[in-house]
Amino acid sequence: MTEVFETQEFNNKSGTDTRKSLPRLEYIKMLKLPKLKILTIQGCHLLEHIFTFSTLESLTQLEELEIKDCKAMEVIVTEENGEQTTASVVVVFPHLKSLILVNLPNFVGFFLGKNEFIWPALEKVVISKCPQITVFTYGQSTASKLNFIYTSLGKHSVECGLNFRVTTTSHQAQIPSYKSTSSHSPTTMERLPWSYHNLIELDMEDYNPSSGQSLFSSDEVSQLQKLETVCFGYCEDIEEIFDSQTVAEIPNLRQVYLMFLDSLRYIWKSKQGTVLKFPNLTRLSIHYCNSLEYVFPCPMVGSLLQLQELHIFDSRSMKVIVKGEEEECDAIVNDIVEFPCLKSLKLFALPSLEGFCIGKEAFEFPSLDTLEIISCPKMRVFTKGDLSAPKLYAISNWGRKYNIHNRLNSNSGQPPRLRAPDCTPPDHTNTRSVFRQIHVLIK
Repeated sequence: MTEVFETQEFNNKSGTDTRKSLPRLEYIKMLKLPKLKILTIQGCHLLEHIFTFSTLESLTQLEELEIKDCKAMEVIVTEENGEQTTASVVVVFPHLKSLILVNLPNFVGFFLGKNEFIWPALEKVVISKCPQITVFTYGQSTASKLNFIYTSLGKHSVECGLNFRVTTTSHQAQIPSYKSTSSHSPTTMERLPWSYHNLIELDMEDYNPSSGQSLFSSDEVSQLQKLETVCFGYCEDIEEIFDSQTVAEIPNLRQVYLMFLDSLRYIWKSKQGTVLKFPNLTRLSIHYCNSLEYVFPCPMVGSLLQLQELHIFDSRSMKVIVKGEEEECDAIVNDIVEFPCLKSLKLFALPSLEGFCIGKEAFEFPSLDTLEIISCPKMRVFTKGDLSAPKLYAISNWGRKYNIHNRLNSNSGQPPRLRAPDCTPPDHTNTRSVFRQIHVLIK
């Protein structure tokens, strides 16, 4: 099939779409679509555009538009041969709420003419795996309800809406060759509206970097001023999450979820003269990171003033939570390490864990009231230094509670509160569903 053709009117009484994968479809010629509400196109690899400009005035009921996996797709709207478009004509999509564009390797823009577009109902925009995009519309685009744009990275704040131009640092980017009579000329470009500088939520899995082993390079770390949430998993090559060559702060980061990162060795690696600060981090959850030996280097603990929940599960190389080395802790006054807001600490199935910290530092947990230690057979002491946890009266161990007030660091024998019974951990057979549930929780 090379063409879908309708001479008079596309009359779909139900108002819904017909979803097809037509790999040899080259044209969709539909003159009037007054009742179309949902249009989904996927896997049509010869299709270069969806609508002609003259068709747009009939799309008054369109609510959802989703285009995926179309290799030849260059624009959504084009002008027919010989069609003359007046720039003064304003295009309105009165009911379009959702626009999803995914895996369109040759997509350069929604429309390359100069007309103004108005999207009064548009609330959701996803643009992912569209590496050639240079402009959304050359004319002004107004979307008053659009607050975020979603990409393969995650969720971004909207600074310029759908009005943007793209540049490269080495040379002015040129729009790829496009078979249209629409006249346009390259303009001064700006960076994409979705980048690290306005990334709010990183939500990725099955990602492997093209170069390097860090999720965020040192240059990218300095741009993460709006980042609030990191949810990242199922990557074989990443060795480090945050790489920083200087003292840096990510002021708005509140939640970090890491799962199934087999090569991960550092979340934030401490280097000579560098400290990463996370003053508003409240929740950190780590699952199945089997190369990770510790969570925090000692110098950065002082910035964790808001940390409330720390949960670490099924990470077989984890030896300590805080790496307390004397040379790293010179900045800590009197060697006292405080987690002022930490309320919940859960350590589960960590076969190499020897303690929370086995250095000489003293620890204070003024807010800690929940502590669960399960299946940590090598753990003999919580910390070797002094410990204060005034609100902690009991520890949960496979459903049993033990009174541990003022005795958490007791090293007489092997107290049951620190030894897991000889039990097999729960079988997480559907671990990806767990990851999906975390995604839902942070939305």
